[in-house]
Amino acid sequence: AERLYGMIGLGAGVGAIAGGALVGASSRISAGWFAFVAAGLFFVAALLPMGFTSNGQAKVREADVAEPRVPMRVRAKQVVRQPYVRRVVLVSVLVTIAVTASDFLFKSQIAANVPAHELAETFGRVNVGLNAVSVTIQLFAVRPLLVRLPLPWVFAILPFGLALGGVGMAVAGSLGPALATKTIDGSLRFSVHRTAAELLLVPLAEASRTVAKSFVDVVGQRG
Repeated sequence: AERLYGMIGLGAGVGAIAGGALVGASSRISAGWFAFVAAGLFFVAALLPMGFTSNGQAKVREADVAEPRVPMRVRAKQVVRQPYVRRVVLVSVLVTIAVTASDFLFKSQIAANVPAHELAETFGRVNVGLNAVSVTIQLFAVRPLLVRLPLPWVFAILPFGLALGGVGMAVAGSLGPALATKTIDGSLRFSVHRTAAELLLVPLAEASRTVAKSFVDVVGQRG
């Protein structure tokens, strides 16, 4: 599992890089054309899944893959009863709160230091850079970290990084610490941290893992 989970999310990372580049280029084209391009990409993305079962392969029955619908309150009770899962969920929720706050501070600093007509291009460049770093870490750093460090330590890398970034923003209150914190978040959250979170749930029984993962995805993730 440690070898495979390092590859999870590469498609999203590459797509985020392309999206950031597109946003960066939006400052040089009209908003109407940019909306048209975005609509075209949505249309292509909507069409692609329609061909998944049209290539002659055996179709998977819906009953074989459908998961029973469990109310969120029931899932929450199941999570609360398991201390191990409760700790994983708690860390995920706290990290989500921290990155939401740091993202707001980062954008506030960008808005205060960058002219309004350059904001789109600036955010596009930042997103391209952060996602390029994230994909690089996913490819070359996640597996060595998982092999050499205990899994809880790997899971703690992002929270410690955000804590240091938060101290820097509190002390300096300038663009530099905000950018550093954003770099920590953007490069580690969907590579090292997400992979570690997925692996922490692997030891659970299948039923408990399904409930815990769905609960973490709902209350402990931010896009």
